[in-house]
Amino acid sequence: METSNQSILLLKSIGPKPVRLAIGNFDGVHVGHRRLISDLVARAEAEGHSSVVMSFCPHPAQFFGKNSNFKKIDTECIQRRILAELGVTGLLELPFDAILAELSADQFLDLLIKNLPLKEIIVGNDFRFGKHRVGHVDLLSQHGRAHGYSVNVMEKMCVDGVVASSSSVRSLLALDGDVEGAARILGRLFCLQGVVVKGDQVGRTIGFPTANIGDIHQLIPKNGVYSGRMKVAQEPSQSSQSEAWLPCVINIGVRPTIKLKANEDRRVEAHVYDANGTNLDIYGRGVEVEFMRYLRDEKRFHGIESLKNQIAADIAHARS
Repeated sequence: METSNQSILLLKSIGPKPVRLAIGNFDGVHVGHRRLISDLVARAEAEGHSSVVMSFCPHPAQFFGKNSNFKKIDTECIQRRILAELGVTGLLELPFDAILAELSADQFLDLLIKNLPLKEIIVGNDFRFGKHRVGHVDLLSQHGRAHGYSVNVMEKMCVDGVVASSSSVRSLLALDGDVEGAARILGRLFCLQGVVVKGDQVGRTIGFPTANIGDIHQLIPKNGVYSGRMKVAQEPSQSSQSEAWLPCVINIGVRPTIKLKANEDRRVEAHVYDANGTNLDIYGRGVEVEFMRYLRDEKRFHGIESLKNQIAADIAHARS
C-alpha cells in the first residue's frame, strides 16, 4: 500500500490471512481505543485472521496546522508499544501527506480493498475519512456490503461521567493538570519521553539535583509540581532487561524563584529522591517519566530556604 515513498511499519508480518482492520488516530490509546482493539484481536484470533491497526503519522491535525499548539499525547514509540501489548498482528502507519489528504472517501476505501484482504473494519462512531472528511460510517457500511467485508462501529465509553476521548485527556492534562483523571481514561499513567540535557545545575547547589528533560514532542501537562517515577532508557550495549522505575517529583514551569532569565522557557525537571544506587549521571540519555499525582501549583518563594523547605515537603507528600 503506497500513498507516498515513506515506509509503513509492521509490528509483525501480516501475511495472506484475511484482515480485521481498526482505523483511527488512536492518540493516547485510551480505554475506548483499548476496548475496540481488544475486541478486534479476539475476533481475529478466534477465526485465524490477522488483526491490524491503521493509524496516521503525522496526526492530521498536525498536517493541516489548524492548531499551531497541537501536540500528540504519546510518541509513536509509546503508541507502538501499547498496540503491541494489546496483541495486534500488524500496525500500518500511513504517512499523512498531501497525496493522502487529497484522496476522496471512495478513493481511500478503494486503496484499502486493493491492498488488504479485508474481512472486517472497525471504527469509532465519529470516524470520518476522505478529502474534507466527507466519508462517514454509513458510507463505510455501504462499501463493505458491496465488497464483502463487515463494518463494526464502537460507541463512546464514559469514565466517571467523562467521555473517553483524546480531547478529554488533553484537556485534563493541559488545563487541569489532572494526571489521575487522565490515567483513568488512558487506562495507564501518562508518560513523557525525552532526553536529559544540561541545564543551569542550580538544583545541585541547593541539594536537590534534577534531570532537565528536553527533546519532548508530546503534550506537556500544565505548570505545577507532580509526583511520579522516571526510568532511564537502555543503551544498546546494556542488557535488554528494563531499568527500574525511580520515584521522583516533577516540576513543570519557569522556576519563578530561581529563574536566571526574564523570558525563562518552560522546563520539565525531575528530582529522583530515592535512586537505590542508580548512577544518575545521565546527560544525553533517553528517559521516560510517568505522572502519578498533581501536588501543587508552581509559585514564587521569597528565598532559597523557603524553596528548599517546600521541595522537602513535596518529597514527603510524594512518598505518602
